[in-house]
Amino acid sequence: MRKFASTFTLLAAALLSWSCDRGGAYPNRPVTIICPWSAGGGTDGLSRQMGIFLEEKLKAPFNVINETGGEGVTGHSTGALAAPDGYTLTMMTAELNMLHWRRMTPIDCSHFRTLMVLNCEPAAIIVPADSPWKTVGDLEEAIGKNPGKLKASGTAKGGTWHLAFAGWLAKAGLPISAVKWIPTRGASPSLQELMAKNLDLVCCSLPEAQALIQGGNLKGLGVMSDERIKGFDNVKTFKEQGVDWSLVGWRALGVPIDTPVEVIDTLMNALRDIVGSDEFASFMKTGNYNVSIREGDEARETLDSMDAEMGKLLSMPEFKDLEKSGYSKDTYPAILGCALLLLLSTLALRSRKQEPAAPAGSPSWKGPAAVCLAALGYAVLAPIAGFILTAGLLLFLLFLFLGNRAVKSLVLAAAISCLVYLVFATWLRVDLPRQFIEW
Repeated sequence: MRKFASTFTLLAAALLSWSCDRGGAYPNRPVTIICPWSAGGGTDGLSRQMGIFLEEKLKAPFNVINETGGEGVTGHSTGALAAPDGYTLTMMTAELNMLHWRRMTPIDCSHFRTLMVLNCEPAAIIVPADSPWKTVGDLEEAIGKNPGKLKASGTAKGGTWHLAFAGWLAKAGLPISAVKWIPTRGASPSLQELMAKNLDLVCCSLPEAQALIQGGNLKGLGVMSDERIKGFDNVKTFKEQGVDWSLVGWRALGVPIDTPVEVIDTLMNALRDIVGSDEFASFMKTGNYNVSIREGDEARETLDSMDAEMGKLLSMPEFKDLEKSGYSKDTYPAILGCALLLLLSTLALRSRKQEPAAPAGSPSWKGPAAVCLAALGYAVLAPIAGFILTAGLLLFLLFLFLGNRAVKSLVLAAAISCLVYLVFATWLRVDLPRQFIEW
Protein backbone atom coordinates (compact mmCIF):
# COMPACT_ATOMS: atom_id res chain seq x y z
CA MET A 1 0.00 0.00 0.00
CA ARG A 2 2.86 2.37 0.84
CA LYS A 3 4.61 1.44 -2.40
CA PHE A 4 1.43 2.25 -4.31
CA ALA A 5 1.07 5.60 -2.52
CA SER A 6 4.69 6.49 -3.27
CA THR A 7 4.28 5.60 -6.93
CA PHE A 8 1.07 7.63 -7.15
CA THR A 9 2.77 10.62 -5.51
CA LEU A 10 5.70 10.49 -7.92
CA LEU A 11 3.36 10.19 -10.90
CA ALA A 12 1.26 13.13 -9.72
CA ALA A 13 4.38 15.23 -9.19
CA ALA A 14 5.64 14.34 -12.68
CA LEU A 15 2.30 15.26 -14.25
CA LEU A 16 2.21 18.52 -12.31
CA SER A 17 5.74 19.36 -13.41
CA TRP A 18 4.91 18.59 -17.04
CA SER A 19 1.77 20.70 -16.82
CA CYS A 20 3.73 23.65 -15.46
CA ASP A 21 6.31 23.32 -18.21
CA ARG A 22 3.56 23.24 -20.83
CA GLY A 23 1.95 26.34 -19.38
CA GLY A 24 5.08 28.41 -19.52
CA ALA A 25 4.82 29.83 -23.03
CA TYR A 26 1.94 30.92 -25.23
CA PRO A 27 0.74 29.19 -27.32
CA ASN A 28 1.24 25.67 -25.98
CA ARG A 29 -1.88 24.09 -27.49
CA PRO A 30 -4.01 24.50 -30.65
CA VAL A 31 -5.51 27.93 -31.33
CA THR A 32 -8.86 28.45 -33.04
CA ILE A 33 -9.57 31.17 -35.60
CA ILE A 34 -13.31 31.72 -35.97
CA CYS A 35 -14.53 32.74 -39.41
CA PRO A 36 -18.14 34.01 -39.25
CA TRP A 37 -18.75 33.20 -42.91
CA SER A 38 -18.85 30.08 -45.08
CA ALA A 39 -15.88 28.29 -46.62
CA GLY A 40 -14.71 29.44 -50.03
CA GLY A 41 -15.31 33.17 -49.63
CA GLY A 42 -12.78 35.96 -49.25
CA THR A 43 -13.03 36.05 -45.44
CA ASP A 44 -12.51 32.29 -45.26
CA GLY A 45 -9.51 32.43 -47.60
CA LEU A 46 -7.83 35.19 -45.59
CA SER A 47 -8.59 33.40 -42.30
CA ARG A 48 -7.00 30.16 -43.47
CA GLN A 49 -3.90 31.82 -44.85
CA MET A 50 -3.40 33.84 -41.67
CA GLY A 51 -3.75 30.57 -39.76
CA ILE A 52 -0.92 29.10 -41.83
CA PHE A 53 1.28 32.15 -41.27
CA LEU A 54 0.62 32.21 -37.51
CA GLU A 55 1.23 28.47 -37.22
CA GLU A 56 4.61 28.84 -38.90
CA LYS A 57 5.53 31.83 -36.76
CA LEU A 58 4.34 30.62 -33.34
CA LYS A 59 4.93 26.87 -33.81
CA ALA A 60 1.44 25.81 -32.73
CA PRO A 61 -1.64 24.65 -34.70
CA PHE A 62 -4.04 27.41 -35.78
CA ASN A 63 -7.33 25.85 -36.90
CA VAL A 64 -10.04 27.77 -38.77
CA ILE A 65 -13.66 27.03 -37.87
CA ASN A 66 -16.53 28.45 -39.95
CA GLU A 67 -19.11 29.52 -37.35
CA THR A 68 -21.84 30.62 -39.76
CA GLY A 69 -25.43 31.61 -39.05
CA GLY A 70 -27.43 34.48 -37.66
CA GLU A 71 -26.18 36.83 -40.39
CA GLY A 72 -22.77 36.96 -38.72
CA VAL A 73 -24.09 36.94 -35.15
CA THR A 74 -23.05 33.34 -34.43
CA GLY A 75 -19.38 33.65 -35.32
CA HIS A 76 -18.81 37.09 -33.84
CA SER A 77 -20.65 36.22 -30.62
CA THR A 78 -18.72 32.97 -30.22
CA GLY A 79 -15.46 34.83 -30.63
CA ALA A 80 -16.36 37.71 -28.33
CA LEU A 81 -17.64 35.44 -25.54
CA ALA A 82 -14.76 32.95 -25.73
CA ALA A 83 -12.34 32.61 -22.84
CA PRO A 84 -9.92 35.59 -23.00
CA ASP A 85 -6.81 33.42 -23.03
CA GLY A 86 -5.58 33.93 -26.59
CA TYR A 87 -6.70 30.52 -27.81
CA THR A 88 -9.67 31.89 -29.74
CA LEU A 89 -9.14 34.51 -32.43
CA THR A 90 -11.88 35.92 -34.65
CA MET A 91 -11.67 37.16 -38.22
CA MET A 92 -13.92 40.14 -37.59
CA THR A 93 -15.82 41.64 -40.52
CA ALA A 94 -17.74 44.85 -41.19
CA GLU A 95 -21.03 43.17 -40.22
CA LEU A 96 -19.91 43.76 -36.64
CA ASN A 97 -20.57 47.46 -37.28
CA MET A 98 -24.22 46.91 -38.08
CA LEU A 99 -25.57 43.91 -36.16
CA HIS A 100 -26.03 45.88 -32.95
CA TRP A 101 -27.70 48.76 -34.85
CA ARG A 102 -30.23 46.22 -36.08
CA ARG A 103 -30.72 45.04 -32.48
CA MET A 104 -29.76 41.50 -33.44
CA THR A 105 -27.07 41.28 -30.74
CA PRO A 106 -25.41 43.56 -28.18
CA ILE A 107 -22.01 42.37 -29.45
CA ASP A 108 -20.02 45.10 -31.20
CA CYS A 109 -16.38 46.12 -31.72
CA SER A 110 -16.02 47.09 -28.06
CA HIS A 111 -16.25 43.42 -27.10
CA PHE A 112 -13.01 42.71 -28.98
CA ARG A 113 -9.41 43.81 -28.68
CA THR A 114 -8.71 44.51 -32.35
CA LEU A 115 -5.24 43.18 -33.09
CA MET A 116 -4.88 44.33 -36.68
CA VAL A 117 -7.03 45.42 -39.62
CA LEU A 118 -5.69 43.41 -42.55
CA ASN A 119 -7.64 44.61 -45.55
CA CYS A 120 -10.52 46.75 -46.72
CA GLU A 121 -12.57 45.69 -49.74
CA PRO A 122 -15.09 47.80 -51.65
CA ALA A 123 -18.32 46.21 -52.81
CA ALA A 124 -18.83 45.43 -56.49
CA ILE A 125 -21.67 44.26 -58.74
CA ILE A 126 -21.00 40.89 -60.39
CA VAL A 127 -23.14 39.61 -63.28
CA PRO A 128 -22.90 36.71 -65.79
CA ALA A 129 -20.42 37.28 -68.61
CA ASP A 130 -23.23 37.05 -71.17
CA SER A 131 -25.41 39.56 -69.30
CA PRO A 132 -27.01 42.23 -71.52
CA TRP A 133 -25.99 44.90 -68.99
CA LYS A 134 -22.77 46.69 -69.90
CA THR A 135 -22.81 49.47 -67.30
CA VAL A 136 -24.28 50.25 -63.90
CA GLY A 137 -26.68 52.60 -65.67
CA ASP A 138 -27.99 49.71 -67.79
CA LEU A 139 -28.71 47.72 -64.63
CA GLU A 140 -30.42 50.67 -62.94
CA GLU A 141 -32.65 51.05 -65.99
CA ALA A 142 -33.52 47.33 -65.98
CA ILE A 143 -34.38 47.44 -62.29
CA GLY A 144 -36.59 50.50 -62.78
CA LYS A 145 -38.49 48.84 -65.63
CA ASN A 146 -38.87 45.48 -63.83
CA PRO A 147 -39.32 46.25 -60.10
CA GLY A 148 -39.32 43.15 -57.93
CA LYS A 149 -38.35 40.75 -60.72
CA LEU A 150 -34.56 40.62 -60.44
CA LYS A 151 -32.89 38.57 -57.69
CA ALA A 152 -29.60 39.40 -56.00
CA SER A 153 -27.44 38.16 -53.13
CA GLY A 154 -23.93 38.23 -51.71
CA THR A 155 -24.46 37.73 -48.00
CA ALA A 156 -27.16 37.55 -45.35
CA LYS A 157 -29.94 40.09 -45.28
CA GLY A 158 -28.64 43.30 -43.75
CA GLY A 159 -24.98 42.26 -44.17
CA THR A 160 -22.26 44.53 -45.55
CA TRP A 161 -22.82 43.65 -49.20
CA HIS A 162 -26.59 43.93 -48.82
CA LEU A 163 -26.22 47.33 -47.20
CA ALA A 164 -23.89 48.44 -50.00
CA PHE A 165 -26.40 47.25 -52.58
CA ALA A 166 -29.36 48.83 -50.84
CA GLY A 167 -27.46 52.10 -50.43
CA TRP A 168 -26.80 52.19 -54.16
CA LEU A 169 -30.50 51.62 -54.93
CA ALA A 170 -31.48 54.41 -52.53
CA LYS A 171 -28.90 56.71 -54.11
CA ALA A 172 -30.35 55.94 -57.53
CA GLY A 173 -33.86 56.78 -56.34
CA LEU A 174 -35.02 53.16 -56.46
CA PRO A 175 -36.83 51.40 -53.59
CA ILE A 176 -34.85 48.72 -51.80
CA SER A 177 -37.61 46.24 -52.63
CA ALA A 178 -37.06 46.83 -56.36
CA VAL A 179 -34.65 43.86 -56.28
CA LYS A 180 -35.40 40.72 -54.28
CA TRP A 181 -32.49 39.97 -51.96
CA ILE A 182 -31.92 36.24 -51.36
CA PRO A 183 -30.06 35.72 -48.05
CA THR A 184 -27.02 33.39 -48.20
CA ARG A 185 -24.09 32.59 -45.93
CA GLY A 186 -21.55 34.57 -47.92
CA ALA A 187 -20.15 35.38 -51.33
CA SER A 188 -19.13 31.84 -52.26
CA PRO A 189 -22.63 30.27 -52.14
CA SER A 190 -24.05 33.41 -53.76
CA LEU A 191 -21.68 33.11 -56.72
CA GLN A 192 -22.57 29.44 -57.05
CA GLU A 193 -26.24 30.40 -57.27
CA LEU A 194 -25.37 33.05 -59.85
CA MET A 195 -23.55 30.44 -61.95
CA ALA A 196 -26.60 28.18 -61.67
CA LYS A 197 -28.80 31.02 -63.02
CA ASN A 198 -30.77 31.17 -59.77
CA LEU A 199 -29.68 34.79 -59.30
CA ASP A 200 -29.41 37.72 -61.68
CA LEU A 201 -26.53 39.49 -59.93
CA VAL A 202 -24.32 39.36 -56.86
CA CYS A 203 -22.90 42.15 -54.70
CA CYS A 204 -19.56 41.22 -53.13
CA SER A 205 -15.88 42.09 -53.45
CA LEU A 206 -14.08 41.50 -56.73
CA PRO A 207 -11.42 39.15 -55.25
CA GLU A 208 -14.18 36.82 -54.06
CA ALA A 209 -15.26 36.36 -57.69
CA GLN A 210 -11.75 36.43 -59.12
CA ALA A 211 -11.55 32.81 -60.36
CA LEU A 212 -14.94 32.97 -62.07
CA ILE A 213 -14.16 36.35 -63.63
CA GLN A 214 -10.77 35.20 -64.90
CA GLY A 215 -12.43 32.03 -66.22
CA GLY A 216 -14.76 34.12 -68.36
CA ASN A 217 -17.94 33.02 -66.53
CA LEU A 218 -18.69 36.30 -64.75
CA LYS A 219 -17.83 39.97 -65.11
CA GLY A 220 -17.64 42.97 -62.83
CA LEU A 221 -20.13 45.67 -63.74
CA GLY A 222 -18.79 48.30 -61.35
CA VAL A 223 -16.95 48.72 -58.06
CA MET A 224 -18.09 51.00 -55.23
CA SER A 225 -14.78 52.74 -54.55
CA ASP A 226 -12.95 55.95 -55.36
CA GLU A 227 -10.35 54.15 -57.48
CA ARG A 228 -10.22 50.99 -59.57
CA ILE A 229 -8.98 47.84 -57.85
CA LYS A 230 -5.56 46.49 -58.77
CA GLY A 231 -5.92 43.31 -60.78
CA PHE A 232 -9.36 44.38 -61.99
CA ASP A 233 -8.33 47.42 -63.98
CA ASN A 234 -11.09 46.94 -66.55
CA VAL A 235 -13.84 47.25 -63.92
CA LYS A 236 -14.90 50.89 -63.70
CA THR A 237 -15.86 52.53 -60.44
CA PHE A 238 -19.42 53.65 -59.80
CA LYS A 239 -18.22 57.24 -59.76
CA GLU A 240 -16.71 56.83 -63.23
CA GLN A 241 -20.15 55.73 -64.36
CA GLY A 242 -21.88 58.75 -62.87
CA VAL A 243 -23.02 57.17 -59.58
CA ASP A 244 -21.70 58.91 -56.45
CA TRP A 245 -21.78 55.94 -54.09
CA SER A 246 -19.12 53.87 -52.34
CA LEU A 247 -18.95 51.44 -49.44
CA VAL A 248 -16.00 49.46 -48.16
CA GLY A 249 -15.97 46.31 -46.05
CA TRP A 250 -13.09 45.39 -43.74
CA ARG A 251 -11.52 42.33 -42.16
CA ALA A 252 -9.51 42.29 -38.93
CA LEU A 253 -8.17 39.79 -36.44
CA GLY A 254 -9.39 40.24 -32.88
CA VAL A 255 -9.47 38.55 -29.48
CA PRO A 256 -11.83 38.92 -26.49
CA ILE A 257 -11.37 42.28 -24.81
CA ASP A 258 -9.89 40.95 -21.54
CA THR A 259 -7.12 38.91 -23.17
CA PRO A 260 -3.86 39.28 -21.17
CA VAL A 261 -1.35 41.86 -22.37
CA GLU A 262 1.46 39.33 -22.70
CA VAL A 263 -0.65 37.18 -25.04
CA ILE A 264 -1.59 40.21 -27.13
CA ASP A 265 2.07 41.22 -27.35
CA THR A 266 3.00 37.76 -28.60
CA LEU A 267 0.29 37.83 -31.26
CA MET A 268 1.09 41.39 -32.31
CA ASN A 269 4.80 40.65 -32.73
CA ALA A 270 3.93 37.66 -34.88
CA LEU A 271 1.43 39.63 -36.97
CA ARG A 272 3.89 42.48 -37.55
CA ASP A 273 6.45 39.99 -38.85
CA ILE A 274 3.83 38.33 -41.05
CA VAL A 275 2.43 41.45 -42.71
CA GLY A 276 5.96 42.68 -43.38
CA SER A 277 7.00 39.48 -45.13
CA ASP A 278 7.25 38.80 -48.86
CA GLU A 279 5.02 35.75 -48.44
CA PHE A 280 2.15 37.87 -47.09
CA ALA A 281 2.57 40.45 -49.87
CA SER A 282 2.58 37.66 -52.47
CA PHE A 283 -0.57 36.07 -51.06
CA MET A 284 -2.46 39.35 -50.92
CA LYS A 285 -1.37 40.24 -54.46
CA THR A 286 -2.27 36.82 -55.85
CA GLY A 287 -5.67 36.94 -54.19
CA ASN A 288 -6.14 40.61 -55.14
CA TYR A 289 -6.84 41.49 -51.52
CA ASN A 290 -6.58 45.21 -50.89
CA VAL A 291 -3.88 45.53 -48.20
CA SER A 292 -4.89 48.04 -45.50
CA ILE A 293 -2.79 47.34 -42.41
CA ARG A 294 -3.91 49.22 -39.31
CA GLU A 295 -3.25 48.52 -35.63
CA GLY A 296 -3.68 50.17 -32.25
CA ASP A 297 -5.48 53.51 -32.17
CA GLU A 298 -5.62 53.66 -35.97
CA ALA A 299 -7.45 50.32 -36.11
CA ARG A 300 -9.92 51.39 -33.42
CA GLU A 301 -10.57 54.70 -35.18
CA THR A 302 -11.23 52.88 -38.48
CA LEU A 303 -13.76 50.54 -36.88
CA ASP A 304 -15.42 53.25 -34.80
CA SER A 305 -15.74 55.52 -37.83
CA MET A 306 -17.31 52.72 -39.85
CA ASP A 307 -19.65 51.93 -36.97
CA ALA A 308 -20.90 55.51 -36.84
CA GLU A 309 -21.38 55.53 -40.62
CA MET A 310 -23.37 52.29 -40.52
CA GLY A 311 -25.55 53.72 -37.76
CA LYS A 312 -26.38 56.71 -39.94
CA LEU A 313 -27.16 54.53 -42.95
CA LEU A 314 -29.37 52.11 -41.05
CA SER A 315 -31.34 54.97 -39.51
CA MET A 316 -32.21 56.45 -42.91
CA PRO A 317 -35.85 56.11 -44.04
CA GLU A 318 -34.68 54.34 -47.20
CA PHE A 319 -33.52 51.42 -45.07
CA LYS A 320 -36.69 50.93 -43.07
CA ASP A 321 -37.44 47.82 -45.14
CA LEU A 322 -34.27 46.13 -43.91
CA GLU A 323 -35.31 43.41 -41.52
CA LYS A 324 -34.49 44.15 -37.92
CA SER A 325 -34.69 41.71 -35.09
CA GLY A 326 -36.92 42.75 -32.23
CA TYR A 327 -34.59 41.20 -29.69
CA SER A 328 -32.21 43.20 -27.54
CA LYS A 329 -30.65 43.02 -24.09
CA ASP A 330 -33.87 44.52 -22.68
CA THR A 331 -36.19 41.99 -24.34
CA TYR A 332 -35.63 39.18 -21.88
CA PRO A 333 -36.18 41.27 -18.74
CA ALA A 334 -39.42 42.43 -20.36
CA ILE A 335 -40.50 38.83 -21.00
CA LEU A 336 -39.57 37.91 -17.43
CA GLY A 337 -41.55 40.87 -16.14
CA CYS A 338 -44.68 39.86 -18.07
CA ALA A 339 -44.40 36.28 -16.80
CA LEU A 340 -44.01 37.45 -13.22
CA LEU A 341 -46.91 39.87 -13.61
CA LEU A 342 -49.08 36.96 -14.73
CA LEU A 343 -47.91 34.91 -11.74
CA LEU A 344 -48.62 37.80 -9.39
CA SER A 345 -52.12 38.19 -10.79
CA THR A 346 -52.74 34.47 -10.28
CA LEU A 347 -51.57 34.65 -6.68
CA ALA A 348 -53.79 37.65 -6.00
CA LEU A 349 -56.85 35.90 -7.45
CA ARG A 350 -56.18 32.79 -5.41
CA SER A 351 -55.86 34.83 -2.20
CA ARG A 352 -59.26 36.41 -2.78
CA LYS A 353 -60.83 32.96 -2.96
CA GLN A 354 -59.34 31.85 0.37
CA GLU A 355 -61.52 31.75 3.45
CA PRO A 356 -61.33 34.87 5.67
CA ALA A 357 -60.06 32.83 8.61
CA ALA A 358 -57.26 30.79 7.11
CA PRO A 359 -55.80 27.98 9.24
CA ALA A 360 -52.78 28.90 11.31
CA GLY A 361 -49.52 28.13 9.59
CA SER A 362 -51.00 28.16 6.09
CA PRO A 363 -48.59 29.49 3.44
CA SER A 364 -48.83 33.19 2.75
CA TRP A 365 -48.82 34.58 -0.75
CA LYS A 366 -47.18 37.85 0.35
CA GLY A 367 -43.59 36.55 0.21
CA PRO A 368 -43.79 35.21 -3.40
CA ALA A 369 -45.74 38.31 -4.37
CA ALA A 370 -42.97 40.56 -3.04
CA VAL A 371 -40.38 38.62 -5.06
CA CYS A 372 -42.52 38.90 -8.19
CA LEU A 373 -42.94 42.64 -7.68
CA ALA A 374 -39.18 43.02 -7.24
CA ALA A 375 -38.50 41.13 -10.47
CA LEU A 376 -41.11 43.20 -12.27
CA GLY A 377 -39.52 46.35 -10.89
CA TYR A 378 -36.16 45.21 -12.22
CA ALA A 379 -37.61 44.71 -15.71
CA VAL A 380 -38.95 48.28 -15.66
CA LEU A 381 -36.10 50.12 -13.92
CA ALA A 382 -32.96 48.31 -15.11
CA PRO A 383 -32.95 49.82 -18.64
CA ILE A 384 -33.25 53.27 -17.04
CA ALA A 385 -31.01 53.13 -13.95
CA GLY A 386 -28.75 50.21 -14.84
CA PHE A 387 -28.30 46.82 -13.19
CA ILE A 388 -26.36 47.71 -10.04
CA LEU A 389 -28.58 50.54 -8.81
CA THR A 390 -31.80 48.70 -9.66
CA ALA A 391 -30.77 45.35 -8.20
CA GLY A 392 -29.30 47.00 -5.10
CA LEU A 393 -32.43 49.03 -4.40
CA LEU A 394 -34.84 46.13 -4.90
CA LEU A 395 -32.75 43.74 -2.81
CA PHE A 396 -32.57 46.34 -0.03
CA LEU A 397 -36.36 46.64 -0.01
CA LEU A 398 -36.79 42.86 -0.06
CA PHE A 399 -34.44 42.40 2.90
CA LEU A 400 -36.35 45.05 4.85
CA PHE A 401 -39.61 43.30 3.98
CA LEU A 402 -38.18 40.05 5.33
CA GLY A 403 -37.48 41.70 8.68
CA ASN A 404 -33.77 42.54 8.46
CA ARG A 405 -32.34 45.72 9.92
CA ALA A 406 -31.67 48.64 7.58
CA VAL A 407 -27.85 48.62 7.87
CA LYS A 408 -27.62 44.87 7.36
CA SER A 409 -30.03 45.06 4.41
CA LEU A 410 -28.02 47.81 2.77
CA VAL A 411 -24.71 45.95 3.13
CA LEU A 412 -26.16 42.68 1.81
CA ALA A 413 -27.91 44.37 -1.11
CA ALA A 414 -24.77 46.24 -2.19
CA ALA A 415 -22.54 43.17 -1.88
CA ILE A 416 -24.89 40.81 -3.73
CA SER A 417 -25.69 43.21 -6.58
CA CYS A 418 -21.98 43.97 -7.17
CA LEU A 419 -21.03 40.30 -6.97
CA VAL A 420 -23.74 39.24 -9.43
CA TYR A 421 -22.67 42.00 -11.82
CA LEU A 422 -19.04 40.91 -11.51
CA VAL A 423 -19.89 37.27 -12.30
CA PHE A 424 -22.30 37.83 -15.16
CA ALA A 425 -21.13 41.05 -16.81
CA THR A 426 -17.37 40.73 -16.28
CA TRP A 427 -16.62 37.01 -16.19
CA LEU A 428 -19.48 35.53 -18.24
CA ARG A 429 -19.77 38.69 -20.41
CA VAL A 430 -23.56 38.87 -20.25
CA ASP A 431 -24.55 42.31 -21.53
CA LEU A 432 -26.30 43.69 -18.44
CA PRO A 433 -27.61 47.26 -18.63
CA ARG A 434 -24.98 49.67 -17.28
CA GLN A 435 -26.38 53.06 -18.24
CA PHE A 436 -24.14 55.75 -16.66
CA ILE A 437 -22.15 53.25 -14.57
CA GLU A 438 -19.18 51.98 -16.63
CA TRP A 439 -17.56 49.10 -14.78
